[in-house]
Amino acid sequence: MNSYTEVCKKYKIEPISNFVGENKTVFLRVDFNVPVDGNNSIVDDFRIKSSIQTIEFLLEQDANIIIISHFGDPKNISDKTNLSFSKIVDQISKILNCEIKLIQSEDLNEISNEVNSFRSTRKIGDRKLLMLDNIRFFPEEKSNSKYFAAQILEKLKIDTYVNDAFPVCHRNHASVVAIPNIIKEKYAGFSLIHELAMIEKTIGNGFQSNSIITLIIGGKKVSSKTSLLQNLAKKVQNIVIVGGMANTFMKVSGKNIGTSFYEPEMLSMASQIMQSFKVLLPCDVVCKNINNEMKIYSTQDDIDGDICDIGPETNKLIDKVVSESDFVIWNGPAGIFEDKRFAEGTNKIAESLANNNCISIVGGGDTAAAINKNNIKAKIDHISNGGGAFISLLEDDILPGIESLRTK
Repeated sequence: MNSYTEVCKKYKIEPISNFVGENKTVFLRVDFNVPVDGNNSIVDDFRIKSSIQTIEFLLEQDANIIIISHFGDPKNISDKTNLSFSKIVDQISKILNCEIKLIQSEDLNEISNEVNSFRSTRKIGDRKLLMLDNIRFFPEEKSNSKYFAAQILEKLKIDTYVNDAFPVCHRNHASVVAIPNIIKEKYAGFSLIHELAMIEKTIGNGFQSNSIITLIIGGKKVSSKTSLLQNLAKKVQNIVIVGGMANTFMKVSGKNIGTSFYEPEMLSMASQIMQSFKVLLPCDVVCKNINNEMKIYSTQDDIDGDICDIGPETNKLIDKVVSESDFVIWNGPAGIFEDKRFAEGTNKIAESLANNNCISIVGGGDTAAAINKNNIKAKIDHISNGGGAFISLLEDDILPGIESLRTK
């Protein structure tokens, strides 16, 4: 499967390229949940740029575009300030080369008035967008409220729904599921279709052939990747486990992990995977002791402190496995990637994928960030902008956000 048309046919979704509608009001779900630094500067604009093609197409169609996204996961009143798009909307505007009017209200009647004003004053050819503030400021969003969805469609007089937010397609949220389940005219955006097409192309072709497939999986917890391991283990020839989750596997293998984090409740499952499949674990690790001193240990030695990254010998082993693979799927960092002292393992894996001839597919925020930081994006076959959705799709799950887009 190598075409957008075939992907849309398989998933029974309508591509945005079929949209025609001058002056229609479009509810566009994107994922602008981007990382920012202490100065509220956007650190990685990959997700924003991913939706440019869809936005440009809708502007060409002279649509009234209302952008919807979440920004973090607000829990309390203070988050209404900390997680407001008001902090980064000017930066988003520059990236999109559009004028954006941000509506900072949770009153649907007030929002309706703003939408009506926008519709009546926008002229043909205007590069103007309307944007609601963090959609998760509405408690009804995460509860997937059908009533809330119906109220939005009615009060804002929405004609068309477009989902261009693959990273949230595994969420049962109102802007992802309830709204498209109600509205008749709905489309998949270019970025979303591209994600599906590339994953189908790389994973589908690999699983249907005699290819050597390697799964490199990292991150902190085994429990967050249980289904991925169980579903893919039988389909791949090599499983490389790194990051904090490797500690649990090393613990069950009888290796000393010092004072490192591990999950006691996952030891049994880790043991089963070790016994049933070919698993490569770190042979050396970078540790930090109580005095904040760094040292590289062999995993055969007694370890002092916390494991924070894989070591150079482990990276050499991974590079060898990658060089012998036809397909490599990578999800999750090899260490505490956000700390530069412990980013080397992750960066070296990225270089291995770039410098070998395997077909590579990378997913997850930190993993994608490693690719972007190393300026090797052009050498990776596909970088998914979704973390949880990417994993869910690999697990053969039906994504709620895709299911709700189905037109047949």
